[in-house]
Amino acid sequence: ELSAVAVTMGPGLELCLRVGFTFAKTLAESNNLPLIPVHHLEAHCLVADLPLQKDKEGNIGMEAGFDGVSLVLLVSGGHCQIVKSVGVGKYSVIGGTLDDSIGEAFDKVARMLELDCAGGGGAAVEKLAMEWKQKNNAKGLVFPLPMKMKPGCNLSYAGLKTAVRLAVESEKYEKGEIAFAFQNAAVEHLCQRTRRALTWCAENGSDGCVERLVVCGGVARNTVVRAELEKIAAEFGLVLVIPDMKYCTDNAVMIAWAAIERLSRTPLSDLSEPICEKLDVRARWPLGSYAFV
Repeated sequence: ELSAVAVTMGPGLELCLRVGFTFAKTLAESNNLPLIPVHHLEAHCLVADLPLQKDKEGNIGMEAGFDGVSLVLLVSGGHCQIVKSVGVGKYSVIGGTLDDSIGEAFDKVARMLELDCAGGGGAAVEKLAMEWKQKNNAKGLVFPLPMKMKPGCNLSYAGLKTAVRLAVESEKYEKGEIAFAFQNAAVEHLCQRTRRALTWCAENGSDGCVERLVVCGGVARNTVVRAELEKIAAEFGLVLVIPDMKYCTDNAVMIAWAAIERLSRTPLSDLSEPICEKLDVRARWPLGSYAFV
């Protein structure tokens, strides 16, 4: 039985969004159900609270998620943002990438190294880096940390990507050494900006102290990212929340869960019209307001 139909309304490629929206709208109209618009990036943020434990009857709880203050790292192939969340639908962007996202950088490095990207470029780079680490104790090649002396919480991976290209073209280094050095620099850059964002939140926390560090998006599958951010969470006394591996990349479950989160706060009885005729896809749809730091 369906109570409502949820669909991604944006951001993304308009044509792709419209295909899903048209199908969902038709399904909702034909069954006289509410249509719940979902923000793709917010869905990534909220799926971290998806309950995975079943009760004695084998049912999974559908209670509302966390409404406190969280610092959210949205790290994927298309997005790279540091966001302060004070509840569902209440976000302020503290930092974002000035060029490439971290996931995009991993994918491009994988192609530069001519790796098999069938399982994803990020996974291929991580695997090669791990193999290099296991065989070589010496640190060897080290790439400079992006924007190390620049203030603020924005990120940049274009320069690091260029450094990798130059290392590849020099033919002085093995592929594993380059992958290991790149991953170290990419993750350390993310960690440095995360520490800075947490410090900023502590100094400008008019809406309460940060209680959790949430990491979501495809790059949250990376074991090095998880391990390093776990250290930061412990350093700041925070709870680290990361979705199950299978829910880190784009999936339908996160869209459904985002709708459940909304419906838990806005009962179906409050939705006077099953379908809002004014709904339309939004190729560009920022997540919350921007906080300048």
